[in-house]
Amino acid sequence: MNLLRSLSFVGLSATALLASAAGADLAFRVTVDTSALIGSPVGPFSVDFQFNSGDTLANNTATIGNFSFGAGGSVSGSPILLGGATGSLAGTVSLTDSTAFNEFYQTFTAGSSLGFDVFLTTQVDSGLVSDLFLFTLLDQDFVPVTTTEAGGTDALLLIEIVSAN
Repeated sequence: MNLLRSLSFVGLSATALLASAAGADLAFRVTVDTSALIGSPVGPFSVDFQFNSGDTLANNTATIGNFSFGAGGSVSGSPILLGGATGSLAGTVSLTDSTAFNEFYQTFTAGSSLGFDVFLTTQVDSGLVSDLFLFTLLDQDFVPVTTTEAGGTDALLLIEIVSAN
């Protein structure tokens, strides 16, 4: 189901966020226009972050914070934490690739936008399988919201930590 053709990535920008998180190798702000979700019959929606380990366990972390929900939006519910996930949308979310599958999700009331800062360490795994960081929005049945933005995947953002060589 392609529910939200108008859900769009408003901005993804690498900025001078590195100074804010000790040890971060990659830092950026994500802003998504979530106005198409307001009043949708398949809500409430959840923010879903996954940080899946490759061949090397516990060599990377993702720290996500400075959440904003735009006009009419807010955090709701309690977080569901799996593996190396801690935190809440009311503060800071941390994920360590301490197990093969690490996930955080929490419901929110959709507003005009959803924004957050991401800080990632980027230690490349020694084997064939890389660490993956993903951001997805889920509907009330915890099914990923399909968009036209993601090039065939349900993730709005997918970062694979690989060597530049």
